[in-house]
Amino acid sequence: MKTKFTYTAVIILVLLISAWNWSLSLNVAEKPIDQPTVAEPNNLLKEAIKKAEEGLAPAQVSLGEMYYNGQGVPQDYKEAIKWFTKAAEQGNQRAQFKLGYIYHEGEGIPQDYKEAVKWYTKVAEQGDQRAQFNLGYIYHEGEGVPQDYKEAVKWYTKAAAQDDADAQYCLGHMYRNGQGVPQDYKEAIKWFTKAAEQNLAPSQCLVGLMYANGEGVPQYYKGAVKWWIKAAEQGNAFAQIKLGEMYYEGQCVPLNYMEAIKWWTKAAYQGNADAQFYLGVMYMKGNGVIEDPTEAYKWLLLANMNGTNITVDGHKLGEYKYRLTIYDEKWNPNPHVLNAEQIAEAQKRAKEFVESK
Repeated sequence: MKTKFTYTAVIILVLLISAWNWSLSLNVAEKPIDQPTVAEPNNLLKEAIKKAEEGLAPAQVSLGEMYYNGQGVPQDYKEAIKWFTKAAEQGNQRAQFKLGYIYHEGEGIPQDYKEAVKWYTKVAEQGDQRAQFNLGYIYHEGEGVPQDYKEAVKWYTKAAAQDDADAQYCLGHMYRNGQGVPQDYKEAIKWFTKAAEQNLAPSQCLVGLMYANGEGVPQYYKGAVKWWIKAAEQGNAFAQIKLGEMYYEGQCVPLNYMEAIKWWTKAAYQGNADAQFYLGVMYMKGNGVIEDPTEAYKWLLLANMNGTNITVDGHKLGEYKYRLTIYDEKWNPNPHVLNAEQIAEAQKRAKEFVESK
């Protein structure tokens, strides 16, 4: 999961106006066409440096942004850090978050989780939900600090209470898995639902799964399908696979092999091995498509290449090739089903699929 960060374009003139109430009048129409229309930015840069050196925190942040983004000056992370630090030490929240983010991501400098935690904590304690989420994630994963689920829950809860969808999703996981808190499916689905209602696809998947499994709520397949559709339409491969399974089995929806293939194909083109395996089976059996052993073998090759958690007869595809009639007893293509030309064609298609990604 990526940490949160909002890139704000730094427009020097506007920042200076807001920070120092400095106005500038520029009439471009009065300038000759063959002359530069704006010579002032250099003056503004000098003024920004002057104000920053005088210790004005907003100016220091502005200058840090300029060096961070390479706007009006060559990009220079070390110089950006220098000015952000000066502003942060004066208590400027934006500068504190920027420093936390830069140290967390290691942008232009070596990653330093201790410094990231230091600055994130300062701004998180002032209520910044982005810093609260990032702190929760650091403690959750044990990034440069001892893994501490209780501390993760503490910060996730603060950010989640401010409607941070990622924090709500992570908090749902903590309650579902009993990490840092007693396992509580009702509390888990509560937080997953809050994030899902903000259109967070992974959370929509989990709400669907909990309805399907009856975790924290009565088992309700229609609820599962509702949330999986929302996530699948956003391109979430897990939801696409689950929807395909529902249509394949006719569970809570009319049995529809073509609809199953539609969703599995979407997931398969994202490189999902489970979906590729399912497509191989469909083409092998001719369910919803014209039976095509060559296309079946192509998808099974891809699934085997990518690996999958699907277990059949005690074997996992990726560890073992699943023996359909397409394989012989030595896990080689069955010559009674596929001839040499078909095998070569399937291998070619699989190779082209991989190369197209």
